[in-house]
Amino acid sequence: MSARKGRTQLRSETIEAMALDDRLTPTDVRIGILLARYVNGETFYETGELEAWPSLVRLAEDAGLKKQDTVSLSIQRLRAAGYVERISRGVGAGVSNRYRLIPHEPAPIKKTPGWAGVSKAGKTPDPEGVFEYDLAAPKPPSVSAKTPR
Repeated sequence: MSARKGRTQLRSETIEAMALDDRLTPTDVRIGILLARYVNGETFYETGELEAWPSLVRLAEDAGLKKQDTVSLSIQRLRAAGYVERISRGVGAGVSNRYRLIPHEPAPIKKTPGWAGVSKAGKTPDPEGVFEYDLAAPKPPSVSAKTPR
C-alpha cells in the first residue's frame, strides 16, 4: 500500500531536485524555494496540487532582487526545466499568475570516485573509491602566500 506524500515532503523533494539541477542558477533555485514556500495548503488538500500565486513584486522583494525581470527569467528557466507550470489568471494590474510546482524526486547522490593509486595525507579510499576523511590525521603543511625573490 503506497501512502500519499504530504505537501511538506513533496515541496522538500522538489526543492532538493532544483538545487541539484545544473541547468538552474542559484537565483532560479531561490525563486523555486519561494514558490514552494507560498504553496497554498488548502488547495493542496483539496486537489493534491502544489499551487501558489505570489506576485512578481512579492517574489522579487523576498529574494532581495531589484528587478522583477530577473524573477520572470528565473520562472521561465524553472518552467523550461520542468519544475513549474504557469497558470494564467488574466491580464492587468493586480492580477498575479498562479504557479504549479511539478513534484520531482531528487536524483541519487553520486559518489565521487577517488584518485586511482594516489594517497593523500589524512585521506584513504574506501572499497568503492570514495575518500573518507580522517580528522585525527596530521594536516599537510600550508603553502605560504609569499614567494621568495
